[in-house]
Amino acid sequence: MSVFDYLFDTSFFQRADLRLLDRKTEAIQERLWQSRAEARDAAGEARELRQEVSRLVLLLETTQRILFDKGICTREEFGRMLRAVDAEDGVLDGRMGRAGEAAEELRYCNACQHFNPISRGSCQYCGGAFGQGS
Repeated sequence: MSVFDYLFDTSFFQRADLRLLDRKTEAIQERLWQSRAEARDAAGEARELRQEVSRLVLLLETTQRILFDKGICTREEFGRMLRAVDAEDGVLDGRMGRAGEAAEELRYCNACQHFNPISRGSCQYCGGAFGQGS
């Protein structure tokens, strides 16, 4: 608004100001409702992810107990294999794969059957050099 508008503020300008404020209020309310809906959706997704993780933990625990109880492997063997599988993406971080790393970025070692980061010149498990046969 200009100085003229403030000096000679008429009911027309006041109504226009009120309409503008009403539109802004409606826009803010709409964004608020959208944000609430997004928050509810995110909470639902988080709840589903927690349930899925719980199911996977149950599955893993059951599998481990069967393996150990039937003498298929020992806890130490399981731990060694867990660390080996974890290291296949080149990082010992307790996860499968790093964020943003695709399977194409891994190199397979024919000698020991492990995956290695493509940047490595030799296998991080057996030490064999990658070449024509790998």
